[in-house]
Amino acid sequence: MAFCPECNATMGQTDIACPDCGYDFPEQLAEVGVGLAFSRLAEVSLQVAAVLSLLISIASLFFAGWILLAMLINGDARAWLQCLACLVSCFFSFAHYVVFVRVQKPK
Repeated sequence: MAFCPECNATMGQTDIACPDCGYDFPEQLAEVGVGLAFSRLAEVSLQVAAVLSLLISIASLFFAGWILLAMLINGDARAWLQCLACLVSCFFSFAHYVVFVRVQKPK
């Protein structure tokens, strides 16, 4: 939550003018979203990271299933820890994918 420096009214984080008194912020303060973090390179990086995170998540899930199948066929009960590690990796990779997708600017 942001407050107007003139009338102390509540305003939105991205508002460039106060809705109550009409105070207009200087241009350098109104320019939000400039720099390397908002560049085209950053957008491409987010897209590549999202795709890689999704692929890692799918691969981890595949390997967890593969290990589980091997455990059932071979009767090796010690491989459950590897299966659990793959499932945890799948979960965190998918969580990264969700974050990368959510922070991208809507088109």
